[in-house]
This record gives sequence, structure tokens and C-alpha cells, in this order.
Amino acid sequence: MISINLLPEDIRENIGYSRKNGHLLRHIKLLSMLSLLIVVSFVVCAVFLRESNSFFQNKIAESTQTINSYNPVVSKAHKLEQDTKNIQKIKNSYKYWSKFNAYLNNNVPEGIFLDDVEQNEGKLRITGYAQSKNTVGLFRDALEKSGAFSGVNINSVSEQTDPAGSQKTLNLFQMDMNITNEATDAGAAQ
Repeated sequence: MISINLLPEDIRENIGYSRKNGHLLRHIKLLSMLSLLIVVSFVVCAVFLRESNSFFQNKIAESTQTINSYNPVVSKAHKLEQDTKNIQKIKNSYKYWSKFNAYLNNNVPEGIFLDDVEQNEGKLRITGYAQSKNTVGLFRDALEKSGAFSGVNINSVSEQTDPAGSQKTLNLFQMDMNITNEATDAGAAQ
């Protein structure tokens, strides 16, 4: 097929320019659409990241608040643990004290008045008053025979006036002894 272009030359040139401009215009439209799409994508990503960051910061703040709400509980638990340890120390230092008292009460003869009883790491020191030196000896023998105490030694016996105010003369005595396993492991019944 033969085509004849009857248009004048300057119009033909304008048509050629307009075709080239049409291609260029399509490319510019495509490029502007892509640019707009990229900008919108960045804006959406920025908003998403900001919202995500805000969400995670809220979660962190909630977690911190929850942890802080447990701090008093944790400090109370530490205090309770420390109190329990202190109670255990006290309990261990007076362990079996009721058993000692039971053995002592069951073996104190008439005429003996106990003034002080000290316990220190398996040893016992008794200070008291007796009506006679013979009563002190009977008390020592009774403690030794009880099985709860061993190595009962009379440290001193000296005559003193009655601290209660009567004019009687009493014998102040001091004894040391070891506490045996029977006093600590066995019951206090006797």
C-alpha cells in the first residue's frame, strides 16, 4: 500500500513532535506515578513503624509498670526471708530449751533455788542457792544420773545471806555441764 502525505512540511513536523511528546508525556506520567507510589509507600512505612514503635513502647511501659507493682512484693519476700533466717537463728540458739527445763525441773531437789541458767553451744551453766552444801551435791548427782547432762562439775559453793531478805544463810553455787544427745534428741518426758 502506498501512502501519500499531502500535509505541508511544517505541519508534518509538528505531528512528529507531538508523537514524540506523547511518548515523553506517557513516560513522565509513568515516572510521576511511580514517584508518587514510592512516596506513599515511604509514608505508609513510616506511619506503620511509628505505630509499631508506639505499640511496643506501650507494652514495655506496661511491663515496667507490672514489674514495679511487684517490687513491694519482692522486697517483702526478701524481708520475710531475712526474718525467717533470724527466727531460725534464735530458734537454733534456744533449741530444746523446753527439754532442758523439763530435765532440770524433774531433778531439782527440795532446798535448791535456781537463779540463772545459761546455754552456750552444748554447755550449760547453772547458778543458784541451796540450803546446804549437801543439797548441792544431791542436785549434781541427780543431774548426772538423768542422762541428759554429762560432766557435771560444781565450780564453786560459797555461803551468802539470803538475797530475798531473810536473815538465813544460803550456799551460792555454780555448776557447769555438757548437754547430752538424750536432752536434745529424746523427749523431755521423765
